[in-house]
Amino acid sequence: MSMLRNRKDKMLAASIFVLAMLVVLGIWAASSLLQINNKIERTIDLSEKRSNAILTATLAANSLETELVRLVIEDDLSLIDLGVSSSIKTNELLEESINNLRDQLPNNDDVKWLAILMKEMVPERKEIIAHAKRNSDAIAFDLIKYLSPKITEVSEILAVLIQQDQKHINGLLR
Repeated sequence: MSMLRNRKDKMLAASIFVLAMLVVLGIWAASSLLQINNKIERTIDLSEKRSNAILTATLAANSLETELVRLVIEDDLSLIDLGVSSSIKTNELLEESINNLRDQLPNNDDVKWLAILMKEMVPERKEIIAHAKRNSDAIAFDLIKYLSPKITEVSEILAVLIQQDQKHINGLLR
């Protein structure tokens, strides 16, 4: 009987040990899943912010040239001032979005190039505004034509960034 009792104790101890290991394994698995879930949520939040910055920059880039043209074709001084204000706000929105992207993607060469292009466009934009205020429309339109390829390049780079971001999101979801 003592041998039977000894065997029952051993079986009970082995069962308790296996059960304890299963509980530990379950806790570890649940903890790992929570960590993975938190990491995915943070990554998706960052990606959403990045997507918003890219889309905002794209909208601003697309309207920048339009704002400059509207500014130049206007003859009324008060509407020119309003156009200057609108053009500056659009440019600030674009710069802010690109700075946001630079913070989120510090090692991305496309974003670095966007920042360079924006700095290059500032003096040209100021010159366009100055000519628009003086009603030197022909010179201002020539400057817009000169600036147009840079604005187009900004839009194209932003389109590439959108594609990269979509690939990144798709990679996360697989």
